[in-house]
Amino acid sequence: MNRTIFVLFAILSVSVLLSGCLGGGTPQQNETNVTPSQQPPPAPKPSFTIVEPVQGDSITSTDDAVDVSITLSASNLQVRPSGTKNNAGEGHFRARIDGLDYSSFYSKSYTLSAVPLGTHTVDVELVNNDGTPYSPSIKRSVTFDVVKYQAPVYLPETYTIEIQAFSYNPANLTVKVGDSINWTNTGAYPRSATSTGNFDTKVIASGASAVTVMNREGTFGYFSLTYMMMKGTITVESNQSG
Repeated sequence: MNRTIFVLFAILSVSVLLSGCLGGGTPQQNETNVTPSQQPPPAPKPSFTIVEPVQGDSITSTDDAVDVSITLSASNLQVRPSGTKNNAGEGHFRARIDGLDYSSFYSKSYTLSAVPLGTHTVDVELVNNDGTPYSPSIKRSVTFDVVKYQAPVYLPETYTIEIQAFSYNPANLTVKVGDSINWTNTGAYPRSATSTGNFDTKVIASGASAVTVMNREGTFGYFSLTYMMMKGTITVESNQSG
């Protein structure tokens, strides 16, 4: 009996010894690749430009003051009303003219009312939803002039009508008030350009010329005193634009 117990104990000891030699110790854990958590990229910084008025622009006014429209172009920006939570890439604008108090606006256009004649500078700033400035600040400015409208001065022109033997060339002509017509007799006979009550060149000898100035608007038919079958028409228009 004791001999049997001894044999069993020996067999158990050898089994334990063999398991240790064959790597039966504590198993090693497999290493795994751990990727660190990635932060989302920062929102792109918003920006804007002043499209109108352009730098150095001249804005004409028929009165002593005029409304001036400001137009903006923005990127990476959502325009929001004031009072909402600040978020990157959101905000609204504020503008001032000639250093006066700022006025807020919530679109990409704004009208400055009753800007007087003279040179003016407009400053526009993009601010957060709560009205605080971006850091660093995002500002643009533009300088322009408001000038009194003046009608352009018309520079009179001179036209030539050729008086031929039996016709005028051109027979029908349109000019403006203040323009001159040079009547040149290229024919073999003395002729005139006569519009009763309007203008009269008198009789012009062959090879000679005469000038008439058109001083009022209207459509005037004319003829030659020496050959009344010769006829033509002069149309005189206003020389004022608009």
